[in-house]
Amino acid sequence: MGNVSLFVLAGAVACATLGLFHALAWLREPRAFANGLYAVFAFAVGAGVLVGLGILHAETGEEAGRLFYWLHFPTWVGAVSLVLMVRHALGTARTWLGWVAIGARTLVFGINAFSEPCINFRDIHVAGQFEFLGERFTRLQAVPGPWAWLAGLALVLVLIHAVDAGL
Repeated sequence: MGNVSLFVLAGAVACATLGLFHALAWLREPRAFANGLYAVFAFAVGAGVLVGLGILHAETGEEAGRLFYWLHFPTWVGAVSLVLMVRHALGTARTWLGWVAIGARTLVFGINAFSEPCINFRDIHVAGQFEFLGERFTRLQAVPGPWAWLAGLALVLVLIHAVDAGL
């Protein structure tokens, strides 16, 4: 295991630790629902980071495709929990924009369930290996799927909702 993988794993552990602290705070005070949502968000980000690390180390295109497929689960959980957390904690975001963001991300999640290998790509091949900071990673070559734009748009809507609440 190289330095990059250790750094990424440290990030996942940090997410889990942060999630655990917020989960314990929520269990101690159940009315602090934002803490529970933040815990779910932190765990989802940590899981997404681990799946991403798996994609970097995938040995075949099929393995990478399967991991891209599963990456949509923590992405959906993270997006929904972020929208709800921002709405609950700040109370300033536009409710309709939050529901549009959740609906778009849920639509992507549903389409991904019936896409092969995933909504983002029609075909994935290993194009070789590359080295970064002394660690070898897989270089992938992929053909974008027809619905890949929707996945990006759904995440942009989540980001717009969070920025809107902050403003």
